[in-house]
Amino acid sequence: LSAAFKIRLDVEDHGWARFSVAEGGNAFETGGVSYLTDALGDLVRAATDLVQGSDRCAVSFDGEPVETRLMLERVSVADLRLRVLQFEDINRTSPTDQGDEMFSAIMPIDAFARAVLREADRIGGGEPGVAAYERSWTQPYPARDIEALRTARKV
Repeated sequence: LSAAFKIRLDVEDHGWARFSVAEGGNAFETGGVSYLTDALGDLVRAATDLVQGSDRCAVSFDGEPVETRLMLERVSVADLRLRVLQFEDINRTSPTDQGDEMFSAIMPIDAFARAVLREADRIGGGEPGVAAYERSWTQPYPARDIEALRTARKV
């Protein structure tokens, strides 16, 4: 289960990205994720919160006009349920039950955290690299948040 989980954020030109998650044969991908949210930083901070004991977190990506919302909820001491919901309008006040569920999987919290770290390292380490990420995404690479996640996993 945990080895099969993948998360990817492909930063494209001019502040746009593609986001995908996959677990086994279950997958979801969306384009048009906007720089108006700190997609990578928000993912890293949510993973850190879960590793440190939070029961639930949400991460929202603006897609102009679609909102993609990741709902992360602890289902046991070690596991979480990840749901990806989409809403027709960017409106974080929309109740969760009004979104269309596009993906759902249960996985170890540490598997989610490892996948987020792998993706952050891929983005910062060469593809596209910190400078290219910051230029395309117009936001700073979340280096401190990434280190906080590494530290939280070691505790």
